[in-house]
Amino acid sequence: MRTVLVALCLMLMLVGCAPQGAAPAVGSGDAPGGAPEPAPSGGPAPAPSGASGAAPGGAAGAVPGGGTAPIESLLPVPAPLPAEIRRVSIPAGQPLESIGLYFMDLATGKLDAWLPPTGEYTMPSIILTSSDDERWILATTQTQTEGHLIRRSDGAAFRYDPRQVQLTMGPGVMLARPAQWESGGMGRNCALLDGNTKVLSTFAVGGGCTQNQQVLFSPDGKRLAVAHGDGGLSVSLVSAATGAIRELGPFTAPAGQQLLSTRMTAVPGTGDLLVHLALADAKDYGKQASILRRYSWDGELRAEKQFSGTFGGISPDGSLIAIHESLSGRLGQALAIHDWSADRPRFRVAGGHGAQWLADSRAVLTGTFRGYRLVSAAGEMVIGPGTWGDTFRPFDSLIPSPDDANLFLAAGVVIDRQGQTRQQALITDAKNLRITQASWGPTARSIHFTVQPNFGKGYDADFSFYIGPNVQRPPYPEQFPLQVEDAKGECLNLRAEAAEGAKVVRCLPTGTRLSVPVQENGEPFVNYGGQRVWLQVGTEKGEMGWVAIDTKSVSYAK
Repeated sequence: MRTVLVALCLMLMLVGCAPQGAAPAVGSGDAPGGAPEPAPSGGPAPAPSGASGAAPGGAAGAVPGGGTAPIESLLPVPAPLPAEIRRVSIPAGQPLESIGLYFMDLATGKLDAWLPPTGEYTMPSIILTSSDDERWILATTQTQTEGHLIRRSDGAAFRYDPRQVQLTMGPGVMLARPAQWESGGMGRNCALLDGNTKVLSTFAVGGGCTQNQQVLFSPDGKRLAVAHGDGGLSVSLVSAATGAIRELGPFTAPAGQQLLSTRMTAVPGTGDLLVHLALADAKDYGKQASILRRYSWDGELRAEKQFSGTFGGISPDGSLIAIHESLSGRLGQALAIHDWSADRPRFRVAGGHGAQWLADSRAVLTGTFRGYRLVSAAGEMVIGPGTWGDTFRPFDSLIPSPDDANLFLAAGVVIDRQGQTRQQALITDAKNLRITQASWGPTARSIHFTVQPNFGKGYDADFSFYIGPNVQRPPYPEQFPLQVEDAKGECLNLRAEAAEGAKVVRCLPTGTRLSVPVQENGEPFVNYGGQRVWLQVGTEKGEMGWVAIDTKSVSYAK
């Protein structure tokens, strides 16, 4: 029998938020200036450049733990752009009719199109993707036998073998590391390159470099943080200029807990490095917690906090933390907002999942069973901009602009907070083509996206019958987590059994608080009888029965 958890899984598909802090596939390409080595204060001294990496432009050294690192032989080399890739300028308002990668100037609506060879409505033989800063294009064959790195500004191209090396770009520097399936990859170094693919330095962490290690660049491109496992989960700070390494870790879990993973993200307002340690209770894996450590890029520990739940993001000004918490009775999740400095909870959005902060830190965008919601830093919730079915589809992610709190992006459509379309990419054949992978450029002046064959028609289920979101303030209503909240102010039938014609115990007025009994496995009692979805509940008066939650009359309690 399905449970409310099935609905939660669907909601996770709906929100489509990707984890914060993950490194982009490709990025900017100007060479950084001379970056100093990480400062030695507050931790182990940095490794000499000769110990874990070569001087800029030098040969790779030996990898700690054995093996040599001739990664220079795998690096991109100048090569002509493949003739079958076409670059086309498209006027504003002209519908798109070709599969490819597109960059839109939002001020003019003009598009810079990069088109691979393809047949009608078939996947192209060359896959094109963009860097986050839109300076680079990565072109790889579907068979992964050949790859090209293309600089948009002048069309300069560099050829490499994606089966052997993976490229990750940061501000003014690029990282080359052995591909996962490359033979003997753990015996190789990584290389940091400038915008012309010349070696700045080489290094290795955790016994060798792999593409599975999470990486994050400092805002100025002079540092690289690498999360890896080496006798525990660790983070290494690497100087781009010299390859010198400073270790932050290994990290250990508090007593009674186990360390699950390490994630990294930047604190936008300060540029600090935030290291998130995900923990689980050693006896109950479902009880998770987070330790957040805030470092300077020199490795100085500036602050440390611990929360229940899992880390969901930090506001651009660094003042608010978003935490995902599990609701009692396994009724889904809540997005909890905490004050960083005061170290206390401010409020939580029951039924909220995923946190995308607006550029001014005054609100956060979260997904719910009933669509996107904007929640202000003071806890005021409104329906998110745009309407499903008219502006974008249910599974199209809604993404706030990186520097304009009034703009949002969904599948090639830029809308403002009032839901008005500011700019839009059009396609000629919406039945067979679709816009995917839409993303902002480094600012709100541009977007990029791909046009692909529309092989999957999507899932058009109506999610609106699930439990509605509400803002809760501490102390949170754990004993009676739900309430009757009918849009028309009508009462909701509490029935003796999970059936349309069952005896009505009482018609519950709007505002009635509901408890949720659970089974031995901790899950609520849910019955999918007939055309209804029934949930067993109790009232503050001690009445027990079943309510139909697909009536849009049950919400999380306020």
